[in-house]
Amino acid sequence: MKRFEILCVLIIIVALLLASISCTSENSDPLFVAVGTSDILTSTDGDTWQAAESKPQFSNGLRRVVYDGNGRWVTVGGSAGVVMHTSTDGLNWVDVDETATNSDLWGLAYGNGLWVSGDVFTGNIIYSNDGETWTLTTSVPSGISQPRGFRYANGLWVGVGGFDERIIKSNDGISWVTPSSGPSTPGYLYDVDFGKGLWVAVGSGNTFFISSDGDAWTTPNTVPNVTDTIWDVHYANGLWVAVAEIDPDYGILHSTDVDTWVATGEIPSEVSELHGVTYGNGRWVAVGSSTSSPPSNAMIIHSTDGHTWIAAATVPDGASRLEGIAFRP
Repeated sequence: MKRFEILCVLIIIVALLLASISCTSENSDPLFVAVGTSDILTSTDGDTWQAAESKPQFSNGLRRVVYDGNGRWVTVGGSAGVVMHTSTDGLNWVDVDETATNSDLWGLAYGNGLWVSGDVFTGNIIYSNDGETWTLTTSVPSGISQPRGFRYANGLWVGVGGFDERIIKSNDGISWVTPSSGPSTPGYLYDVDFGKGLWVAVGSGNTFFISSDGDAWTTPNTVPNVTDTIWDVHYANGLWVAVAEIDPDYGILHSTDVDTWVATGEIPSEVSELHGVTYGNGRWVAVGSSTSSPPSNAMIIHSTDGHTWIAAATVPDGASRLEGIAFRP
């Protein structure tokens, strides 16, 4: 009898271990997540997409999605009040009752154990250690407004927005100051990233700013004449890629040194605008909206070199304009 009981216990232990391994494998597989007007979409390869398995009822106006590298996804947005969701697998999402601010969250980033987000209507910057409980920071330069992009790298936080003091920086993500030599002309910045020891910030009206330390900012030498807004910039695999509202020639720009930017060679004709871009598993993926009817339909394109792009093979019917994208290795 004792041998039988021991055998049963061993069988149960083995079954639990196998279930744990299966669950861990499922939650650690490479995954792209894209968010937008009313959708959360997922893909393992950037080419075939499907709707998330579950999401809260009120998921309107999602702007950004970020994976922290430790099993936590967060997405933020809102057009008539804060919308914030979290997930541990990127497939099933739950609502966060965020009360630190009360309007439209746009920028979002994770670094050094901290989440940071910004409210574009109030100018508030909020932070969290776990992505669920958020605190309003009270140390923000008075001139910053509409904080739309954040990034942590190389021991420094950098935030961008508009209208006068468009760039701010922080050592801890909580107390923020203006750089010693920021952009002098008013306008809007929408995103910032870091790579190869350099910061790049992008925004409206063909705006690019670069910095080696996050404190002194200059402009690149060569940028194609893009008249529309540049929404997002990302560095990976030795290449910078920036996406914009589509001009026939200049919808996507790329650079290897941040000082000289060139237009991509091929973009699918059905692309209307692109709002987010990321890189994973050897593939660049950009998201936005298409020119099809209705024009707010989701558009996803991808590229292996950042230069020649093709449309994703499968996007769920009825998916609306997409704003942000992130990748889990």
